[in-house]
Amino acid sequence: MHERAHTGGDKAYHCSQCEKSFTQLGNLRTHERAHTGEKLYHSSHCGKSFTRWGSLKKHEWIHIREKPYQCSLCGKSFTQLGNLNQHERTHTGGDKTYHCSQCGKSFTRLRQLNKHERIHTQEEKTYHCSQCGKTFSQSEDLKSHERIERLCSDLCF
Repeated sequence: MHERAHTGGDKAYHCSQCEKSFTQLGNLRTHERAHTGEKLYHSSHCGKSFTRWGSLKKHEWIHIREKPYQCSLCGKSFTQLGNLNQHERTHTGGDKTYHCSQCGKSFTRLRQLNKHERIHTQEEKTYHCSQCGKTFSQSEDLKSHERIERLCSDLCF
């Protein structure tokens, strides 16, 4: 059974709503919740619901700011193991690295370097929070800030 999951063979469980097939019944059941909208997993912090347990756990990092994965070389911490592994490659040179010409910071992906370089250009701090006026250089940071600010105002007031 385990080997079939890697080879893609014998996907005996078929979704009745779409074309997807699965090797395990549990995976089909989880997938079916995407069609039904059933959300079994709820955040104890804000009540937001999710169809997958892993999505709930990832969401809860917003509230608890837990970063259990720490780089042994520089001490930087991460919420996900994959992000730590990617970061560690910047120290080992295991991947092609891209360096910022302004500050020397290294990145494993060109798009990360391009995103970072915006902090050194005219695009710096172009995203503004309409509630508190705080500014951000990247839209993702503003969105994260606004989610937390909205949550705080809902819970605190």
